[in-house]
Amino acid sequence: MKYEDDNLRYINNVTKQINNIVDDVYEALVDSEYEQASILILNLLEVIEDLQKSITNEI
Repeated sequence: MKYEDDNLRYINNVTKQINNIVDDVYEALVDSEYEQASILILNLLEVIEDLQKSITNEI
């Protein structure tokens, strides 16, 4: 059960990070802060790449 709890905690943490970054990207784009949006998108890509690596390790 410990592994499942840790896994669920990880999933919730990553999806929360993704949601927060996407919200920030949206706000930056609406405010025409394209440089900030670009930085945030790079951060989002990093989170997604880390997620992809963790999935690859599970397969």
